[in-house]
Amino acid sequence: MDSEAELELTVEEAFRGGPRTVVLAGPDGERQTFDLRIPPGALDGQRIRVSGGGGPGRQDGGAGDLVITLRVRPDRRLRLDGKNIEMDLLVSPWEAALGASVSTRAPGGPITVRVPPARRVAAGCD
Repeated sequence: MDSEAELELTVEEAFRGGPRTVVLAGPDGERQTFDLRIPPGALDGQRIRVSGGGGPGRQDGGAGDLVITLRVRPDRRLRLDGKNIEMDLLVSPWEAALGASVSTRAPGGPITVRVPPARRVAAGCD
């Protein structure tokens, strides 16, 4: 008999992936520990199957699988759009007008974003 569970991740955890230990209560109330490997770049709704991690089968059948659905927790700074990570970058008016290189923190580490200078728009009177 297959079992299902959800695992909540931060955007950074989904980006990096890696090992994760999950403790779940089985159908009989007994706690079971599972060591998972979250793939780097995991997506919201992605499923991980743990062979033999489910409940016992009928008539002495083998254990079913445990299917874990990954849920990426909303973040106030970062948004997921498919496999893309989006964020708002605050720049000062002079950086937006003149252009600049702005450093910020991202899930993979610090990055520098080049802000191109704003194009001049000629204002005229007809």
